[in-house]
Amino acid sequence: MNLDGNRFNSATGDLVVFNAAYNFIQNCQLANAGGNAITVGKAAAAAQSRIRNCQIRLSAAYGIQTVSSFNSFDGLWSDLDIGMCGKSG
Repeated sequence: MNLDGNRFNSATGDLVVFNAAYNFIQNCQLANAGGNAITVGKAAAAAQSRIRNCQIRLSAAYGIQTVSSFNSFDGLWSDLDIGMCGKSG
């Protein structure tokens, strides 16, 4: 799956948001997010999310952000290639 956030045409927002338990995304290329490429637990807990074999580039904010106030925990992330984002990872 390839998602382009169109950031350089003033688009805003996150590309992928997990707001429930047991989310899964794999084999993806996420680029040009106006916010984060992936946000885990933005508005609700997202326990045990799995993110696998993804390449993330050129997000204005984070490649992946976990929102700690919603207790998003026990996930499995593997084989990630994150770079050139506005903030760390």
